[in-house]
Amino acid sequence: MRRIFIIWLCFILHYNVNIAQTYVQVTNVKTPKGSTVQDVYSLTSSDATYSSSQLAAIAADLSDNYNGAELIDAPSYKYNCHGYAWHISEGGNKVWIGKETVTAEDIYWTDGSYIEVTESEATKVSYHQSGNHSAIRLNSTWYQSKWGANVLVKHHPNDVPPSYQPSMTKKYYKLQPPTISGPDNPYSFQQITYTINNLPAGTTVTWSGSSNVSMISGQGTSQVTISICGAHLATLTATLTGTIDTILSKEFLINNGNLTVVPQVGYINVEFSHPYAQCYDWNIYNFISEKGSGTIICDSSGILTLEPPYGVEGESIQVRAQSNGCYTPWLVQNVHTWHPEIDSFNSYLNPMTAEPFWVNLVEPAPDDGKTGSIQYYWYFGDTLFEITDEPYIHSYTWPCGDYNLSVVVHIDDYEASTTTDFWGMCIHRSSSTALADYK
Repeated sequence: MRRIFIIWLCFILHYNVNIAQTYVQVTNVKTPKGSTVQDVYSLTSSDATYSSSQLAAIAADLSDNYNGAELIDAPSYKYNCHGYAWHISEGGNKVWIGKETVTAEDIYWTDGSYIEVTESEATKVSYHQSGNHSAIRLNSTWYQSKWGANVLVKHHPNDVPPSYQPSMTKKYYKLQPPTISGPDNPYSFQQITYTINNLPAGTTVTWSGSSNVSMISGQGTSQVTISICGAHLATLTATLTGTIDTILSKEFLINNGNLTVVPQVGYINVEFSHPYAQCYDWNIYNFISEKGSGTIICDSSGILTLEPPYGVEGESIQVRAQSNGCYTPWLVQNVHTWHPEIDSFNSYLNPMTAEPFWVNLVEPAPDDGKTGSIQYYWYFGDTLFEITDEPYIHSYTWPCGDYNLSVVVHIDDYEASTTTDFWGMCIHRSSSTALADYK
Protein backbone atom coordinates (compact mmCIF):
# COMPACT_ATOMS: atom_id res chain seq x y z
CA MET A 1 0.00 0.00 0.00
CA ARG A 2 2.87 2.44 0.73
CA ARG A 3 4.20 1.99 -2.79
CA ILE A 4 0.75 2.78 -4.25
CA PHE A 5 0.48 5.90 -2.05
CA ILE A 6 3.87 7.25 -3.11
CA ILE A 7 3.16 6.67 -6.82
CA TRP A 8 -0.21 8.37 -6.45
CA LEU A 9 1.30 11.34 -4.61
CA CYS A 10 3.97 11.79 -7.27
CA PHE A 11 1.20 11.84 -9.88
CA ILE A 12 -0.63 14.58 -7.94
CA LEU A 13 2.57 16.64 -7.74
CA HIS A 14 3.22 16.33 -11.45
CA TYR A 15 -0.38 17.16 -12.29
CA ASN A 16 -0.32 20.36 -10.21
CA VAL A 17 2.83 21.85 -11.74
CA ASN A 18 2.30 23.44 -15.10
CA ILE A 19 5.86 24.68 -15.67
CA ALA A 20 9.32 23.42 -14.75
CA GLN A 21 10.61 24.54 -11.36
CA THR A 22 13.39 27.12 -11.35
CA TYR A 23 15.67 27.96 -8.43
CA VAL A 24 18.31 30.50 -7.53
CA GLN A 25 21.23 29.60 -5.32
CA VAL A 26 21.44 31.61 -2.07
CA THR A 27 24.29 32.15 0.41
CA ASN A 28 22.47 33.75 3.33
CA VAL A 29 21.62 30.55 5.21
CA LYS A 30 23.84 30.26 8.26
CA THR A 31 24.36 27.73 11.03
CA PRO A 32 23.87 28.92 14.63
CA LYS A 33 27.63 29.46 14.77
CA GLY A 34 27.53 31.59 11.62
CA SER A 35 28.93 29.18 9.05
CA THR A 36 27.50 29.54 5.54
CA VAL A 37 25.52 26.50 4.41
CA GLN A 38 26.47 25.46 0.89
CA ASP A 39 24.23 24.11 -1.89
CA VAL A 40 21.13 26.05 -0.81
CA TYR A 41 18.44 27.09 -3.28
CA SER A 42 15.31 29.24 -3.25
CA LEU A 43 12.35 28.50 -5.54
CA THR A 44 11.69 31.30 -8.02
CA SER A 45 8.90 29.68 -10.05
CA SER A 46 5.35 28.92 -8.93
CA ASP A 47 4.80 26.25 -6.32
CA ALA A 48 2.26 23.42 -6.51
CA THR A 49 -1.28 24.11 -5.27
CA TYR A 50 -3.89 21.71 -3.88
CA SER A 51 -7.57 21.76 -3.22
CA SER A 52 -8.96 20.97 0.20
CA SER A 53 -10.35 17.67 -1.10
CA GLN A 54 -6.92 16.66 -2.41
CA LEU A 55 -5.28 17.48 0.91
CA ALA A 56 -7.96 15.51 2.76
CA ALA A 57 -7.27 12.49 0.57
CA ILE A 58 -3.51 12.81 1.17
CA ALA A 59 -4.07 13.03 4.93
CA ALA A 60 -6.28 9.93 4.94
CA ASP A 61 -3.79 7.90 2.93
CA LEU A 62 -0.90 9.00 5.20
CA SER A 63 -2.80 7.84 8.27
CA ASP A 64 -3.70 4.52 6.68
CA ASN A 65 -0.33 3.71 5.14
CA TYR A 66 2.06 5.15 7.73
CA ASN A 67 0.72 4.02 11.06
CA GLY A 68 -1.31 7.09 11.93
CA ALA A 69 1.02 9.68 10.38
CA GLU A 70 -0.42 13.22 10.23
CA LEU A 71 -0.32 15.70 7.38
CA ILE A 72 1.22 18.96 8.63
CA ASP A 73 1.75 20.88 5.39
CA ALA A 74 0.96 20.37 1.70
CA PRO A 75 3.53 19.18 -0.80
CA SER A 76 5.91 21.96 -1.86
CA TYR A 77 8.91 22.46 -4.11
CA LYS A 78 10.13 25.32 -1.92
CA TYR A 79 11.87 23.19 0.70
CA ASN A 80 13.05 19.68 1.45
CA CYS A 81 13.75 17.63 4.58
CA HIS A 82 17.16 19.24 5.33
CA GLY A 83 15.84 22.74 4.78
CA TYR A 84 12.95 22.05 7.13
CA ALA A 85 14.82 20.21 9.91
CA TRP A 86 17.88 22.43 10.19
CA HIS A 87 16.71 25.86 9.03
CA ILE A 88 12.97 26.38 8.69
CA SER A 89 12.05 24.72 12.01
CA GLU A 90 14.41 27.21 13.72
CA GLY A 91 12.60 30.18 12.22
CA GLY A 92 14.30 30.40 8.82
CA ASN A 93 12.71 30.92 5.41
CA LYS A 94 11.75 28.06 3.10
CA VAL A 95 14.81 26.85 1.19
CA TRP A 96 16.07 23.62 -0.35
CA ILE A 97 19.35 22.44 1.25
CA GLY A 98 21.42 19.88 -0.65
CA LYS A 99 19.93 20.13 -4.12
CA GLU A 100 23.11 18.89 -5.80
CA THR A 101 24.89 17.12 -2.92
CA VAL A 102 24.09 14.70 -0.10
CA THR A 103 26.29 16.28 2.62
CA ALA A 104 25.26 19.95 2.60
CA GLU A 105 23.53 19.65 5.99
CA ASP A 106 26.65 18.18 7.65
CA ILE A 107 27.95 21.70 8.36
CA TYR A 108 25.38 22.02 11.16
CA TRP A 109 27.33 19.54 13.30
CA THR A 110 30.82 19.74 11.79
CA ASP A 111 31.13 23.41 12.77
CA GLY A 112 30.01 22.63 16.33
CA SER A 113 26.58 24.28 16.17
CA TYR A 114 25.02 20.93 17.09
CA ILE A 115 26.50 18.11 19.13
CA GLU A 116 25.77 14.40 18.83
CA VAL A 117 23.71 13.02 21.73
CA THR A 118 21.48 10.07 22.57
CA GLU A 119 18.02 9.88 21.02
CA SER A 120 16.32 10.88 24.27
CA GLU A 121 18.22 14.20 24.29
CA ALA A 122 17.97 14.96 20.57
CA THR A 123 16.00 17.62 18.73
CA LYS A 124 17.36 16.73 15.26
CA VAL A 125 17.71 13.36 13.53
CA SER A 126 19.94 12.49 10.62
CA TYR A 127 18.93 9.25 8.92
CA HIS A 128 21.66 7.03 7.47
CA GLN A 129 23.64 8.80 4.75
CA SER A 130 22.44 6.35 2.15
CA GLY A 131 18.91 7.50 3.01
CA ASN A 132 19.84 11.23 2.92
CA HIS A 133 17.02 12.37 5.19
CA SER A 134 16.61 14.71 8.16
CA ALA A 135 13.83 15.12 10.73
CA ILE A 136 13.08 16.93 13.94
CA ARG A 137 12.33 14.90 17.05
CA LEU A 138 9.15 16.01 18.81
CA ASN A 139 9.20 13.42 21.60
CA SER A 140 9.92 9.74 22.17
CA THR A 141 7.05 8.72 19.84
CA TRP A 142 6.89 11.29 17.05
CA TYR A 143 9.25 12.82 14.51
CA GLN A 144 8.37 15.46 11.93
CA SER A 145 9.94 15.71 8.48
CA LYS A 146 9.46 16.93 4.92
CA TRP A 147 9.44 14.15 2.33
CA GLY A 148 11.38 15.69 -0.53
CA ALA A 149 9.02 17.86 -2.60
CA ASN A 150 6.12 16.00 -1.06
CA VAL A 151 4.33 16.46 2.25
CA LEU A 152 5.44 17.68 5.68
CA VAL A 153 4.49 14.82 7.99
CA LYS A 154 4.32 14.02 11.69
CA HIS A 155 5.26 10.35 11.88
CA HIS A 156 6.81 7.61 13.97
CA PRO A 157 10.64 7.27 13.67
CA ASN A 158 10.61 4.43 11.14
CA ASP A 159 7.33 5.20 9.37
CA VAL A 160 8.85 7.01 6.40
CA PRO A 161 9.31 6.08 2.74
CA PRO A 162 11.68 3.09 2.45
CA SER A 163 14.14 5.09 0.33
CA TYR A 164 15.14 6.90 3.56
CA GLN A 165 16.56 3.64 4.96
CA PRO A 166 14.72 3.95 8.32
CA SER A 167 16.05 0.64 9.64
CA MET A 168 19.69 1.74 9.32
CA THR A 169 21.66 3.64 11.97
CA LYS A 170 20.50 7.16 12.70
CA LYS A 171 22.44 9.96 14.37
CA TYR A 172 20.92 12.32 16.91
CA TYR A 173 21.82 15.93 17.59
CA LYS A 174 20.91 18.86 19.78
CA LEU A 175 21.93 22.50 19.67
CA GLN A 176 25.25 23.15 21.36
CA PRO A 177 24.04 25.01 24.46
CA PRO A 178 25.14 28.63 24.76
CA THR A 179 27.68 29.34 27.46
CA ILE A 180 29.44 32.36 28.92
CA SER A 181 33.20 32.32 28.45
CA GLY A 182 35.76 34.62 30.01
CA PRO A 183 38.27 34.87 32.87
CA ASP A 184 37.51 32.78 35.96
CA ASN A 185 39.69 34.80 38.34
CA PRO A 186 39.81 38.43 37.15
CA TYR A 187 41.37 41.26 39.13
CA SER A 188 39.18 43.82 40.77
CA PHE A 189 39.16 47.14 38.82
CA GLN A 190 40.14 45.25 35.65
CA GLN A 191 38.03 45.70 32.51
CA ILE A 192 37.09 42.16 31.47
CA THR A 193 35.23 40.89 28.41
CA TYR A 194 32.81 37.95 28.52
CA THR A 195 31.27 36.29 25.46
CA ILE A 196 28.26 34.04 24.86
CA ASN A 197 29.31 31.10 22.73
CA ASN A 198 26.84 29.26 20.47
CA LEU A 199 24.28 32.06 20.56
CA PRO A 200 21.49 31.21 18.09
CA ALA A 201 20.64 33.86 15.52
CA GLY A 202 17.69 36.03 16.44
CA THR A 203 18.37 35.78 20.19
CA THR A 204 18.22 38.92 22.32
CA VAL A 205 20.70 39.22 25.20
CA THR A 206 20.21 41.22 28.38
CA TRP A 207 23.22 41.35 30.71
CA SER A 208 23.10 41.90 34.47
CA GLY A 209 25.35 41.21 37.41
CA SER A 210 25.80 41.23 41.16
CA SER A 211 25.98 44.59 42.93
CA ASN A 212 29.78 44.79 42.54
CA VAL A 213 29.63 44.43 38.72
CA SER A 214 29.53 47.52 36.47
CA MET A 215 28.59 47.28 32.79
CA ILE A 216 31.00 49.21 30.57
CA SER A 217 29.90 48.24 27.04
CA GLY A 218 28.14 45.56 25.03
CA GLN A 219 24.68 45.53 26.60
CA GLY A 220 22.28 43.73 24.24
CA THR A 221 25.06 41.94 22.34
CA SER A 222 26.78 38.59 22.70
CA GLN A 223 29.88 40.24 24.19
CA VAL A 224 30.00 42.48 27.24
CA THR A 225 32.81 44.34 29.01
CA ILE A 226 32.55 44.80 32.77
CA SER A 227 34.59 45.89 35.78
CA ILE A 228 34.35 44.68 39.36
CA CYS A 229 34.54 46.70 42.56
CA GLY A 230 35.15 45.01 45.91
CA ALA A 231 34.13 41.66 47.41
CA HIS A 232 35.59 38.24 46.73
CA LEU A 233 32.85 36.83 44.47
CA ALA A 234 30.91 38.20 41.50
CA THR A 235 28.12 36.89 39.29
CA LEU A 236 27.43 37.77 35.66
CA THR A 237 24.03 36.85 34.17
CA ALA A 238 22.79 36.79 30.57
CA THR A 239 19.05 36.51 29.93
CA LEU A 240 18.40 35.11 26.44
CA THR A 241 15.06 35.59 24.68
CA GLY A 242 13.84 34.96 21.17
CA THR A 243 15.12 31.87 19.40
CA ILE A 244 15.73 30.30 22.81
CA ASP A 245 14.61 31.47 26.24
CA THR A 246 17.09 30.74 28.98
CA ILE A 247 19.25 32.37 31.66
CA LEU A 248 23.01 31.86 31.77
CA SER A 249 25.09 32.68 34.83
CA LYS A 250 28.81 32.72 35.52
CA GLU A 251 30.19 33.06 39.04
CA PHE A 252 33.87 33.83 39.50
CA LEU A 253 36.40 34.52 42.22
CA ILE A 254 37.92 37.99 42.25
CA ASN A 255 41.67 38.43 42.54
CA ASN A 256 42.09 41.31 44.98
CA GLY A 257 45.89 41.32 44.93
CA ASN A 258 48.68 39.37 46.57
CA LEU A 259 50.13 40.15 49.98
CA THR A 260 53.56 38.70 50.74
CA VAL A 261 55.23 38.91 54.14
CA VAL A 262 58.88 37.83 54.30
CA PRO A 263 60.57 37.90 57.73
CA GLN A 264 64.25 38.84 57.53
CA VAL A 265 66.91 39.09 60.22
CA GLY A 266 65.78 42.04 62.29
CA TYR A 267 62.94 43.27 60.08
CA ILE A 268 59.99 42.18 57.93
CA ASN A 269 59.47 42.91 54.23
CA VAL A 270 55.83 43.43 53.27
CA GLU A 271 54.83 43.62 49.60
CA PHE A 272 51.31 44.01 48.19
CA SER A 273 50.85 43.77 44.43
CA HIS A 274 47.76 44.64 42.39
CA PRO A 275 48.26 45.53 38.71
CA TYR A 276 45.14 47.74 38.48
CA ALA A 277 45.42 49.66 41.76
CA GLN A 278 45.93 53.42 41.90
CA CYS A 279 47.15 53.33 45.49
CA TYR A 280 47.04 51.33 48.73
CA ASP A 281 45.59 51.71 52.22
CA TRP A 282 47.48 50.17 55.15
CA ASN A 283 46.56 49.36 58.73
CA ILE A 284 49.78 49.16 60.74
CA TYR A 285 49.65 48.64 64.49
CA ASN A 286 52.34 47.52 66.97
CA PHE A 287 54.98 47.69 64.27
CA ILE A 288 57.72 50.17 63.54
CA SER A 289 57.35 51.43 59.96
CA GLU A 290 59.20 54.00 57.89
CA LYS A 291 55.73 55.38 57.08
CA GLY A 292 54.51 55.54 60.63
CA SER A 293 51.72 53.48 62.11
CA GLY A 294 47.94 53.40 62.27
CA THR A 295 45.90 53.81 59.07
CA ILE A 296 47.76 55.06 56.00
CA ILE A 297 45.43 56.21 53.19
CA CYS A 298 46.27 55.96 49.48
CA ASP A 299 49.94 55.19 49.80
CA SER A 300 51.57 55.11 46.39
CA SER A 301 53.83 52.17 47.18
CA GLY A 302 52.85 48.59 47.86
CA ILE A 303 56.08 47.90 49.77
CA LEU A 304 56.78 48.37 53.47
CA THR A 305 59.65 47.50 55.77
CA LEU A 306 58.57 46.78 59.33
CA GLU A 307 60.49 46.12 62.49
CA PRO A 308 58.73 43.44 64.54
CA PRO A 309 57.60 44.37 68.06
CA TYR A 310 59.43 41.81 70.18
CA GLY A 311 57.21 40.50 72.91
CA VAL A 312 53.93 40.89 71.02
CA GLU A 313 52.26 37.82 69.60
CA GLY A 314 49.71 37.28 66.85
CA GLU A 315 49.89 40.69 65.18
CA SER A 316 48.52 41.21 61.67
CA ILE A 317 49.15 43.47 58.70
CA GLN A 318 46.15 44.76 56.75
CA VAL A 319 46.15 46.29 53.28
CA ARG A 320 43.65 47.01 50.52
CA ALA A 321 43.85 48.50 47.02
CA GLN A 322 41.74 51.35 45.69
CA SER A 323 40.97 52.72 42.25
CA ASN A 324 38.50 55.43 41.19
CA GLY A 325 36.62 55.24 44.47
CA CYS A 326 36.44 51.44 44.55
CA TYR A 327 38.13 49.36 47.22
CA THR A 328 39.13 45.75 47.54
CA PRO A 329 38.35 43.98 50.81
CA TRP A 330 41.08 44.25 53.43
CA LEU A 331 43.67 41.52 53.01
CA VAL A 332 44.98 40.32 56.34
CA GLN A 333 48.29 38.56 56.95
CA ASN A 334 49.02 37.29 60.45
CA VAL A 335 52.64 37.77 61.50
CA HIS A 336 53.81 35.78 64.50
CA THR A 337 56.36 37.98 66.25
CA TRP A 338 57.19 35.58 69.05
CA HIS A 339 60.46 35.91 70.86
CA PRO A 340 61.91 33.47 73.39
CA GLU A 341 61.76 34.21 77.08
CA ILE A 342 64.07 32.83 79.73
CA ASP A 343 62.06 30.88 82.22
CA SER A 344 64.88 29.82 84.56
CA PHE A 345 68.61 29.27 84.62
CA ASN A 346 71.41 28.57 87.12
CA SER A 347 72.80 32.07 87.40
CA TYR A 348 75.35 31.20 90.10
CA LEU A 349 77.73 28.45 89.10
CA ASN A 350 79.77 26.39 91.55
CA PRO A 351 83.23 25.82 90.05
CA MET A 352 83.70 22.71 92.20
CA THR A 353 80.80 20.88 90.55
CA ALA A 354 80.25 19.65 87.04
CA GLU A 355 76.88 21.30 86.76
CA PRO A 356 76.60 22.69 83.25
CA PHE A 357 75.35 26.16 82.46
CA TRP A 358 71.85 26.00 81.01
CA VAL A 359 68.93 28.24 80.13
CA ASN A 360 65.33 27.06 80.00
CA LEU A 361 63.30 28.95 77.37
CA VAL A 362 59.53 29.27 77.48
CA GLU A 363 59.36 28.13 73.87
CA PRO A 364 62.19 26.52 71.91
CA ALA A 365 60.90 27.82 68.56
CA PRO A 366 58.27 30.18 67.12
CA ASP A 367 54.94 28.55 66.40
CA ASP A 368 54.39 30.18 63.03
CA GLY A 369 54.64 27.25 60.68
CA LYS A 370 58.37 27.60 60.02
CA THR A 371 60.20 24.32 59.87
CA GLY A 372 63.70 25.45 59.01
CA SER A 373 66.99 24.96 60.86
CA ILE A 374 67.08 26.50 64.38
CA GLN A 375 70.22 27.97 65.94
CA TYR A 376 70.75 29.77 69.26
CA TYR A 377 73.27 32.62 69.46
CA TRP A 378 74.45 33.22 73.06
CA TYR A 379 75.87 36.58 74.08
CA PHE A 380 77.47 37.89 77.27
CA GLY A 381 77.03 41.58 76.81
CA ASP A 382 77.98 42.31 73.21
CA THR A 383 80.28 39.31 72.89
CA LEU A 384 79.08 36.24 71.02
CA PHE A 385 79.84 33.42 73.39
CA GLU A 386 78.58 30.31 71.65
CA ILE A 387 76.25 29.05 68.91
CA THR A 388 74.19 25.96 69.64
CA ASP A 389 71.44 23.93 68.05
CA GLU A 390 69.60 23.51 71.37
CA PRO A 391 68.57 25.92 74.14
CA TYR A 392 71.56 25.26 76.39
CA ILE A 393 75.34 25.71 76.31
CA HIS A 394 77.57 22.73 75.67
CA SER A 395 80.91 24.28 76.64
CA TYR A 396 81.60 27.67 78.07
CA THR A 397 83.94 30.28 79.38
CA TRP A 398 82.17 32.93 81.32
CA PRO A 399 83.52 36.26 82.54
CA CYS A 400 83.47 37.93 85.92
CA GLY A 401 80.92 40.47 87.04
CA ASP A 402 77.47 41.55 85.93
CA TYR A 403 76.49 40.96 82.33
CA ASN A 404 73.44 40.80 80.17
CA LEU A 405 72.85 37.30 78.92
CA SER A 406 71.25 37.40 75.44
CA VAL A 407 69.84 34.60 73.36
CA VAL A 408 69.11 35.24 69.68
CA VAL A 409 67.13 32.54 67.89
CA HIS A 410 67.56 32.12 64.14
CA ILE A 411 65.11 30.01 62.11
CA ASP A 412 66.23 30.37 58.52
CA ASP A 413 65.55 34.07 57.84
CA TYR A 414 63.56 34.60 61.05
CA GLU A 415 65.17 36.19 64.08
CA ALA A 416 63.94 36.68 67.65
CA SER A 417 65.83 37.44 70.85
CA THR A 418 65.62 37.86 74.62
CA THR A 419 67.91 39.33 77.29
CA THR A 420 68.26 38.78 81.03
CA ASP A 421 70.71 39.83 83.75
CA PHE A 422 73.47 37.43 84.75
CA TRP A 423 76.12 37.54 87.44
CA GLY A 424 79.02 35.21 86.69
CA MET A 425 82.03 34.11 88.73
CA CYS A 426 85.57 34.42 87.36
CA ILE A 427 85.84 30.91 86.05
CA HIS A 428 87.15 29.25 82.93
CA ARG A 429 85.96 25.79 82.16
CA SER A 430 85.26 23.48 79.23
CA SER A 431 82.72 20.73 79.50
CA SER A 432 81.38 17.97 77.36
CA THR A 433 78.88 16.85 79.98
CA ALA A 434 75.78 15.30 78.51
CA LEU A 435 72.82 17.60 78.85
CA ALA A 436 69.96 15.13 78.56
CA ASP A 437 68.63 16.10 81.98
CA TYR A 438 68.18 19.66 80.83
CA LYS A 439 66.35 19.10 77.58
